[in-house]
Amino acid sequence: MRPLRFRVACDDSEFRYAGTSPVCEDCRHRIGFDRLACAAFPDRIPKEIWNGLRDHRSSYPGDGGIRFEPRTAEDRERQRQLEEELIAWYHRRTEELRAAGKLKPRPATDDAPPVPPETHRAAG
Repeated sequence: MRPLRFRVACDDSEFRYAGTSPVCEDCRHRIGFDRLACAAFPDRIPKEIWNGLRDHRSSYPGDGGIRFEPRTAEDRERQRQLEEELIAWYHRRTEELRAAGKLKPRPATDDAPPVPPETHRAAG
């Protein structure tokens, strides 16, 4: 193995998807945030676009005419509402499972009571 001072970083972005996209993260056509998909590319966003190597404000093969559009305030508000609904559902389901004996009861502590799910706010 080469000594540490001779090792160099390698940019392999042409072969791999970056962790986050400099463009797709703020596009209103993105489908969820747990997949690499959007309205233009429902199966998978091409690496060139995801990694920011290609601007998707112009045509790209297979995009069906759907291009990058920035998210609006209404889009952000809808995402916040969906996240709050998901948190509330999670808390309701957890309590249902505890009541049915399928989850361990919450441990008794001297801490403050848990915050009700209605008061949770999503970042954004």
